[in-house]
Amino acid sequence: MPLQRFPGCLAPDDVERAWLLTFEYAGVASLGGLGNAVRRFAEGLLELGVKVTVITPSHGRHFDEGFARSVNLRAMSIVAEGDRIGLDGNRYHYRIGFERGELNGVELILVKGLDSATGSILDDPSVYSKLPEKASLLARAMEALVPYVLANNEVPSVIHSNDWHTAIAGIRARQLFEDRKIYVPFVYTIHLFNDVAFPWHYASIDWSGLRDCPTYVWKVYRHEVSSHRELWETVGGHVERFAVMESDAFSSVSRAYLRNVVLPRVGEWLDGKSCVVYNSTDWRVEDAVQFAERAFGASDRSALRRRLLEWLPHLRAVPEDYGTGNVLWNARKSIGIRDDWTYEPLGYGPLFVFTGRLVFQKGPDLLIRAFREVLQEVPDARLIVIGIPSGDYALLGDLVSHASSMTNNVRIIASSSLGQDLLKAFVYSATALVMPSRWEPFGLSAVEAMAVGTPVIAYGVDGLSETVIDLRASAEEGTGFLVAPESVRELKDAMVTAAALSKAYEEGDRSLMGKAFIDVDWRRVRENAMRRVDSEFRQRATAVRLLDCYRKAVKMAQYRALSFG
Repeated sequence: MPLQRFPGCLAPDDVERAWLLTFEYAGVASLGGLGNAVRRFAEGLLELGVKVTVITPSHGRHFDEGFARSVNLRAMSIVAEGDRIGLDGNRYHYRIGFERGELNGVELILVKGLDSATGSILDDPSVYSKLPEKASLLARAMEALVPYVLANNEVPSVIHSNDWHTAIAGIRARQLFEDRKIYVPFVYTIHLFNDVAFPWHYASIDWSGLRDCPTYVWKVYRHEVSSHRELWETVGGHVERFAVMESDAFSSVSRAYLRNVVLPRVGEWLDGKSCVVYNSTDWRVEDAVQFAERAFGASDRSALRRRLLEWLPHLRAVPEDYGTGNVLWNARKSIGIRDDWTYEPLGYGPLFVFTGRLVFQKGPDLLIRAFREVLQEVPDARLIVIGIPSGDYALLGDLVSHASSMTNNVRIIASSSLGQDLLKAFVYSATALVMPSRWEPFGLSAVEAMAVGTPVIAYGVDGLSETVIDLRASAEEGTGFLVAPESVRELKDAMVTAAALSKAYEEGDRSLMGKAFIDVDWRRVRENAMRRVDSEFRQRATAVRLLDCYRKAVKMAQYRALSFG
């Protein structure tokens, strides 16, 4: 790494090598959008010539021999070992090891346990199980990893933590480099703001390893001396706020989320070191078309939709957890699920698709109520909910209860086992993707849909207000509809309008146009959607923004080096 010499210390001169700390990474362990987002960061930076190392808890993935071979995993010779001191005064031993591999040119370092107590936490296959302890042990792992990269001349130009689970690990790594008088910048990304907080003991040298010592913090226009504990106590132990204050630069995934959610919680005065780095997608319409032709013999959206709805008896999707399966099984006859977990077919009609986690935030309860009203005006409309189970059985029960009265129109696929190609096919064939989120930092599902030419109907919240362009605001560039948050009536009106426009311009049937609140060519809207993704939400565009943020952080680290020097 090129280092610039300052009085008594060193700091990066530019960005040559990046550490990305994360709990999820697509292709290793991933539950939702975070894993995909970080992978796009990593591979995009790689395209720009930055060497990238992704550091993550193992989540037990090294035990999978097929996976280990596919990424050429091999044990590293280093060990982090010691005792953590609990609030009860007892000592809790840890012994941490490392596996190193490579995925698509990106270096992987998996942090694993070397004894049963440590392994029961770091190697737990449930990504967010024992979360505070996984995060704490990841921070302890830096005690061995930092000396190793120093000895091997692999010092990163930037340390980038993603969400609170990796914040303390990133700050501890920076601290260990600074102990050697190397000022590596720390960048922190908030993908979804979390209110988790702990007493200082959790972060401290006794538990997670962070030593209380002086540190320089950016205050509006200059760095001022504080201490790690003082900062922690100032923010009430709130990990996200602490990480933002400690960072040399921090980012979020949309301007609206930064402005409306992040800055009001962390302090408007920190805006000077903020960045906006959009997520990106690798979904492409060409891939959807090729799969549709190969699997269903149809590339036309309407023809594919008809075949998918008829093909449902061949789709077998068993929920991964017992609770979800139980809720669906008890109502299976009324929601079109057969005894072998395949589905009853649906007749042809305008198709609306929901994708995402089945949680309150994502609003499937609002969608099912709006869709009931849609059927009063568009009786042949269809809704397919492709949801990832979340353990919220009350919400799922509510969804099932409403769907039970719409047996001929609704199907609920509550499983994370649906392949990406098939998911793309459903989204590509849809009249529109509906994203009724109550809040949404970015809205990757919306971007994925637009990438394959599917317009989006969404509540105008946070990131969705940036990713989706409302047709009523710009008929020339619009990619869908943004409606008032949590309004069932406006969501229904937008869905009815989408059905009318799709029928009119894609099937030549104008019978519903009297119900539409706007008249635009739905085929052009699909083209607008694809153009928008290609210009704003591709991997390279994201990587360029992220690299700019890194360079801002490098300048901040150089200022800190000058201050300490």
